[in-house]
Formats: sequence, C-alpha cells, structure tokens
Amino acid sequence: MLIVLLLLMPASLSLQAQDAKAAALFEAGRYEEAKSMYEKMLRKSPKNLLYTYRYARCLQETGSHEEALAYFVKTRKKYVLSYFFTAESCMALWRSDEAIEAYQAYLDNATNSDRAEHIAAQMQTAEMRKRYMKRVRELEVFDSVVLPKNAFLQAYGLSSEAGTLSLDTNGCVTYSNQRADRCIYALPSDGGTLLATRYRLLDRWSQPDTLDEVVNSAAHQNYPFCESDGITIYFASDAPGGFGGLDIYMSRYNSATDTYTKPENVGFPFNSEGNDYMLATDETRRTGFFATDRFCAPDSVCVYSFRLTGEPQYLGGMGQDSLALFAQLKLFRRAQKDLNDGNVQAPQYSEDPQPVGQMLHSIRFVLNDSTVYLAEEDFVSSEAQKLYGDYRQQAEQCQAAGLRLDALREEYRSADADSRRKLAPEITRLEKEYKHLQLLQKQTLQQVRLLESEAVEKG
Repeated sequence: MLIVLLLLMPASLSLQAQDAKAAALFEAGRYEEAKSMYEKMLRKSPKNLLYTYRYARCLQETGSHEEALAYFVKTRKKYVLSYFFTAESCMALWRSDEAIEAYQAYLDNATNSDRAEHIAAQMQTAEMRKRYMKRVRELEVFDSVVLPKNAFLQAYGLSSEAGTLSLDTNGCVTYSNQRADRCIYALPSDGGTLLATRYRLLDRWSQPDTLDEVVNSAAHQNYPFCESDGITIYFASDAPGGFGGLDIYMSRYNSATDTYTKPENVGFPFNSEGNDYMLATDETRRTGFFATDRFCAPDSVCVYSFRLTGEPQYLGGMGQDSLALFAQLKLFRRAQKDLNDGNVQAPQYSEDPQPVGQMLHSIRFVLNDSTVYLAEEDFVSSEAQKLYGDYRQQAEQCQAAGLRLDALREEYRSADADSRRKLAPEITRLEKEYKHLQLLQKQTLQQVRLLESEAVEKG
C-alpha cells in the first residue's frame, strides 16, 4: 500500500501544481492560457465542476459563447453564477428569450447580488431586440469605407438634387436643401446640441428656430437630413430608450400645425449599441448612406452605401441566429453599381461564393458558360440541390467568420501589447477556420456542379 501511495504522490502533486497555475491565470484574466490548461485538466477529471465552470468562463471570455453554454449548463446546481454568465453569452449571441430566462433564474437563485442594475439594463436591451427583430430592414450594400470621424462626409456621394451636407469644427452637421433656401443644423446648447432650422429670405437668413421638443428630447441631437419631399427628416439622438450611444430616428413635419411627429427609431440594421448616425438618401442615384462605429477603432467610423428601393423590404423566413447576423450588419446582400453614372445594375453572376444575404429569395448558381440557375427548382439532380443548400450554409458561416476576423484584426491594430497577446491566439484560430471554410465551399461547389452536369447530360 505504501508503494502505491508513493507512486500516486507525484501525479497528485502535478495536478495540484496545474490547478494552482490555471487558477492564477484565470484570476489574472489570462483566459486564453487558462482555457488551454482547464481543457487538459478536464480530460483527466471530466466531472470536476470547478474546472468545468472555469473552462466555460474562459470560453466565454475568448468569444466562444456557443461552446461555453454547454459547459455552463453542467454547473448550474453548484454555481449560481452559471445562470448569469449563460445569460451574458445568450446576449452576445442575440438569443433574447434565453437570456431573459437565464437572468431571471439567476435572480431567483442568487442572494445579495450586486448585479441587479446591470441585469435590469440587459433585460431591457433584450426586450428591445425582440421587438425590433420583427422588422429587420433588408439592405443591398454597394460599399463600405472606414474614415476618421472628422472626415466621414467624404464618403457621401450625394447628387445636387439631394442637397448638401457640411461638418463644422464642433462636429455639428448642417443639411441644406437643393434650392439652398432652407437648412437644418445642429446648434450647441447647454453642453449638448439641438436641431434648428433657418430659411433664406430676400437678402438674409432667418433667425434660428429650434425644432419641437418631441425632436429635441435629449442632450444630443445631430446629423440631420431631409428627404426630397421636404417633410421626412432623419437625425441622430442619444434619447432614452435607444440601443446605446447615438441612434438614428425618423420624423415627419406637419406644415398645418408646424409640428413634428414623434420620432421613430429606424431599427436594425441601421442602429446598434454603438454610435449610428447621418442617414441620407439620394433618390436620383437610388443610393442611401449611413455611418456607424460599431466595428471600428476609436476615432474611426464606417460609412455604408446601400441601394435605395421604393419601399423598404424586411427580412423573414430564416432562423433567429441568421436573422441576428443581418440585424447586426454582420451579413448583408451585395449590390453592384455602374461607377460611370451611379445607377444600379443587377448583381453579376459569379462562381465565387456570394454573401448568403444575396441568396435569400433566389439563387445565382453558375452551372456553365451558358446556364445560370436563379431558383432551387432549376436543379435537375435532387442530390445536387441538397448539396447546394449545404454550400449556402457554408457561405453564411464563412461570411460570419470573415467579418469576425476583420473586427479582431482592427481591434489588434489599435490594442496595447497585453491586449494583442490575448487577441493573437483567437485571430490565428479564426484565420485557420476561415481558410478551411473557403476550401470547403470551393470543394462543395465543385461537387454540386459535377452532380448537376451529370444529371443534365443524362436528360
């Protein structure tokens, strides 16, 4: 017996040393390193709930929320905080119902928690997401460009018929209509900004007239734009009840009463928990623009240009996880534009994987030089049709991985040395995943084309 104990002592001491090192890394916030250790320790002790809980937390902190959820479930009976962190991961995945349920379970089981205020805010955000997810605007994006915040208007290619935009040194925007006889602009006031309007008289401009309190309802209102109807205005505000930061709102002017309607939040994908602003439309060029800093480094902003349609189109007929990606602008349709005159062209056929959003209501599968399928019903081979569905799912996964990789690379460029060290392993992992998905898509598409060509030849 003594000999057995002596043989087991080194293994026990080694495990204790690993436990102490993993715990130190975890407490220091070095989650990538701690994750690797807890993963190895769980292989040896798969029923250890402390290892399971901390491995789940490491997965969560390094962005693997889906994987973390499976481990949090195993530890709920012992660690009440598992409910809370389950909710946090569900929020990151935009699964609002599951997040609300988990937050409530945490509140029901926790004692003397200091997280109540945070949870209340998160549950309010989840409810807002649920409400606005019912109407996610479908965008066909022409282009996106990242610029310094003080130069973002350079990306707005408005025609003269749409009016003009200018930015002053205080960051306040002025919109002037086509005739240059009316302007709406942001006016500094008591540490914030209000929207005001002025009209050109015979030889001068009228005095500023601030817009209704229903519009100027918060500390900051800025980035106004008025559509060609002279009635519909867009602006950005940090009014309570938004998603966070500046949100884009729409209101309409009633000339009979000289009032504006209650502003409406324009919803997803225009707004986010970042700062979103300067929605402008150009009916002549059938193009719209808006700015957001949701994926950007500090002091930068991304301006998206998108196809302007007669009536807004809203997404439907897809799973909530996919819809959430469109709501966050992590997925979108691609549109193409004739650069000579700015008019919209039909999307070009390509053998390259297309963004999944471009294939929501139709497909564009190039079988050969003379045959292009525009609907799944065009397939002759049922096997090829099924495999093409797999290809579309792969395209969605690849698009999401690419966007995540771009965001992490941008974050890495502006991060300090310690943050870069934490980001590097995740970027490396995503790069491998992205290359694998690209290869998988190519192989799947080749197989689809081979199966369908054989079926067509057989008649």
